[in-house]
Amino acid sequence: MNPFEALAERYDDWYRSPYGKLAFQTEKEYLRAITGKVGAEALDVGVGSGRFASYLGIRYGLDPSLNLLKRAKLRGVRVIRGTGEALPFRNESFEHIFMIVTLCFVSSTEMVIEESYRVLRKKGTLILGFMTEETPLGKFYRKKAEQGHPFYSRAKFYSREEVKQLVKVHFEILEERLAKIPDYGKIPEGEFLCLKLRRM
Repeated sequence: MNPFEALAERYDDWYRSPYGKLAFQTEKEYLRAITGKVGAEALDVGVGSGRFASYLGIRYGLDPSLNLLKRAKLRGVRVIRGTGEALPFRNESFEHIFMIVTLCFVSSTEMVIEESYRVLRKKGTLILGFMTEETPLGKFYRKKAEQGHPFYSRAKFYSREEVKQLVKVHFEILEERLAKIPDYGKIPEGEFLCLKLRRM
């Protein structure tokens, strides 16, 4: 069973926890700084409950979880059920695509990047936001995954260099920003990397 379907409320409630609020505030501000104004033709792949999309003004959101999409819709996002490996859109449909803490949960990063390239317009931008593997927080989440955490046990964490290698065939890096997320109680310090890429 997909935990994002069965535990949608638990997932969304995390953003209201003290640490969830801290992380979300940091991440969304860095994403806003790197994206600037987002036009109407923008898609959030792995939109989840729509918190980032709503804040950043992303019109469309795609996710395989129906229960999370219901929450995203309540936040004003136009939702589509599907996966990043097979985007249900025509070629060159969007000016911007976002994947915010999405790559670690997809079954094929290569297919997701290929599909993003396909549905982006020429010179369109792909925005990636993810926790880097090599930080104390990345190791903390990896340990949680090994212990059977319902969400992190499905994740595969990447280093910044691995992600850069993954995208270099189709995209050039326009901007890179690294947000430091401070430690909180037993949760160690982490890094949230934002990459702004342009379709070649």
